[in-house]
Amino acid sequence: MNLSFAGCGFHGIYHFGVISCLQRHGKNIMKDIRGYGGASAGSLVAALLATSTPLEHDLQFSTELATKVRRYFLGALNPSFNLMQHLDDGLQRFLPQDAHKRANGKLYVSVSRFPQCENSIVSQFASRDDLIQVLLASCYIPIYGGTKVPIYKGEKLFDGGFSDNLPVFETGKTIRVSPFCGDFDICPEDKHSYKLFTAELVKNMNVVVNFQNMERGFQALFPPSKNDLQKIYKHGYNDALKFLGIFVSK
Repeated sequence: MNLSFAGCGFHGIYHFGVISCLQRHGKNIMKDIRGYGGASAGSLVAALLATSTPLEHDLQFSTELATKVRRYFLGALNPSFNLMQHLDDGLQRFLPQDAHKRANGKLYVSVSRFPQCENSIVSQFASRDDLIQVLLASCYIPIYGGTKVPIYKGEKLFDGGFSDNLPVFETGKTIRVSPFCGDFDICPEDKHSYKLFTAELVKNMNVVVNFQNMERGFQALFPPSKNDLQKIYKHGYNDALKFLGIFVSK
């Protein structure tokens, strides 16, 4: 089996809740996971799992980064705030020195070619810096992440979510995780919401268009309060519990 995490900006805290639940209650499933995939924020979470990086400090870093962004007028769009530099600092601090060796053939990062918006999946990394550059490229949103487009092996790359926001593996079952309500294995249900319609906004992302998802989309770029982030984390944990119940019953 494989695990794939959707790009979702600061709603990536949801993924941490899912992982926490799976590591605690789904050990048999986690033992069978062979590949980790993701785009944008999802690729960062996938990288932590693929490299066996402890998640506690990364969760704290994500929460603190969201708090910093909230202090700035216009958040990450403020010219004096360098989001990509903060992400780079976090990856440099937390990823182990042999992260690229651990990730090779195990981590699959979705990136988009600039400006064609053609998708590419990167799964081989020559060095730790190589790995970090690919992850940063997968997270780069033009303008929002600054004006400097990342370059990897001579190609300009940007957020993988624009071309494939939730990579599905060619072999084996892919457990798809998304903080947006939609056609995924682990996601919110929004049972009592008013559903406008369902649409595939990007490849592999068949989401419900409703007001809750619209709010989540806004919060992905402009993070909510610390208390709301904790609620998102718990939501991910509880949704993973529901998935485990369904999985076991099958």
